[in-house]
Amino acid sequence: MGIAPHSWIAATLFVGLVQGASRLCTPAALNVNAAFEVYSPLQPYFAGYLRYETALAVLAASLFFGLETVVRGCVGFAPRGPAREATVTLPETTSSAPSKSQM
Repeated sequence: MGIAPHSWIAATLFVGLVQGASRLCTPAALNVNAAFEVYSPLQPYFAGYLRYETALAVLAASLFFGLETVVRGCVGFAPRGPAREATVTLPETTSSAPSKSQM
């Protein structure tokens, strides 16, 4: 259990892949995933589409990085390679039961 190191990079690239697929597979008039122009409520804040897209990419990467950091702090990293069984080492204890020679 855990999260793979640098998974925030894969998540950011996946969002970019979805955005690229939206540009290739949908008509510009529909503006699916805001792939062709700035989302209308945000137009006053961005002078052009490139700035908008860059800001979204940086925001997404930052959020994914933060989420990975929080999850990693709670559950740790996922094991690499074959799954390993957890082993518990118990401290040696001295027996207080009498031995056969003492009986």
